[in-house]
Amino acid sequence: MSLVIRGNKRMKSGTSRLFELQPDPYDTTQKRFFRVCLFADVKNASELRQALVDGSIDAALIRPELVRASRIELKLDG
Repeated sequence: MSLVIRGNKRMKSGTSRLFELQPDPYDTTQKRFFRVCLFADVKNASELRQALVDGSIDAALIRPELVRASRIELKLDG
């Protein structure tokens, strides 16, 4: 499964974007989607981290300053 994002558009805080994954580029029936949301000045990061550990939310949290590229390629095995 792969996703390629090109461009250098920055997201503003409080916005979200929906991206499409297509496991097989020749089979359009296998589409999957994921949403990216950007938040600034998060005050409850430790509570969110604990909710991830507990399994009470289904999400992934990353620090946005660690992602800095004009081209991002995401490959998922599965």
